[in-house]
Amino acid sequence: MSDHLTIADIARLAEVSPATVSRVINGQIGARSKIKQRVMQVIEETGYQPNSVAQTLALQRSSLIGLIFPNSVSSVLSQQYYIKTIESVTLACNQHNYNLVLFLSQSAADEEKVFAKVSRPGMLDGLIANVGCLNGDRLIPLVKEAKIPVVL
Repeated sequence: MSDHLTIADIARLAEVSPATVSRVINGQIGARSKIKQRVMQVIEETGYQPNSVAQTLALQRSSLIGLIFPNSVSSVLSQQYYIKTIESVTLACNQHNYNLVLFLSQSAADEEKVFAKVSRPGMLDGLIANVGCLNGDRLIPLVKEAKIPVVL
């Protein structure tokens, strides 16, 4: 069908309310429910994909974990420490249905921009920062204010 289907479209086709579709998508209706089966059948038949931006706004969760390294791309990709760290964090993220966002900064000014972005509410669900960050002392207050779990 169309790439622009909404929850309201799925609700109409499944003959339920949009709120019911939302509850099905978010796993709030039991697996044995006939309503859930009907909604899931419509979703499968139409190829409906929930709008990830709308879900992030509604749930206040992005399913993104940020990883900050104070290095250039060539430096990160040429050093085993960084490669192994990225591999390990990616594996853990995948196991827990998160996606990894990698931030690289080559200067204090770059870090300022990164910190401003990652401290926005809803941007990240967690943050892993290399302790070598040039502005590491500024990271903790920004992250605490945004209420983002952080590992340094």
